[in-house]
Amino acid sequence: MRASVLRFVTLLAWCGFFVWLTISGEVFRYVGPRTRWVVVFGAVILGLASLLQALSVTSSRAAGHARLTSWTEGVGIAALFAPIAVVMIIPEPTLGSEAAARKTAPGFVDSVGSFAPVPQPGRDISFPEINLASESSEYAAAVGIADGTEVRLTGFVTHPEAGPPGTFALTRFATFCCAADAVPYSVTVEAEKMSDPADDTWLTVSGTLVGKGNEFVLQPERITKIHAPQNPYIY
Repeated sequence: MRASVLRFVTLLAWCGFFVWLTISGEVFRYVGPRTRWVVVFGAVILGLASLLQALSVTSSRAAGHARLTSWTEGVGIAALFAPIAVVMIIPEPTLGSEAAARKTAPGFVDSVGSFAPVPQPGRDISFPEINLASESSEYAAAVGIADGTEVRLTGFVTHPEAGPPGTFALTRFATFCCAADAVPYSVTVEAEKMSDPADDTWLTVSGTLVGKGNEFVLQPERITKIHAPQNPYIY
């Protein structure tokens, strides 16, 4: 097979891969919403590159160019397919309870304080806002969080080692660039009157926040088991 044909197939494969990531929503398992444009841009550029390479293939056939000049060129082109194959073979990389446990070490949590969201009264209350409201009464007042505040949160179940008996945590990862820099945020849910859900179970919990100790705890009024959302991360 001619080198120009292999290059065309490689470019077309990557273009198709980026298009699939965008259309299927799988893109959010690898990059955050803020950097999704990179995948869309890549799909467009690779599509144009594939078109130009197709013209090159036509020209090569007309000129009778030789086949691959060396085995190293063939290996290099094959290596470009490797990332696509790996993504298709390995399990989905959604972060879950085990990753949340690893990323909630004190040093890690302290290092993400600079990512505090700007208070926006009137907007749905988020996981990061509840976490920060537990640490700062001034922030809680600014964002409108107090005893009796009604919230509706969607996340997956975790069981922190230091969690009070009869509770579980509802957790969600926030991404800034990609899944590698994801930060877990958790809200304790009182579960004394219900069966304890298993780790990584996705739930939507509606209820009210109550200050207990040094945190706001969610007292549930309605709990619904759901499938994992297409975009499992928040930002």
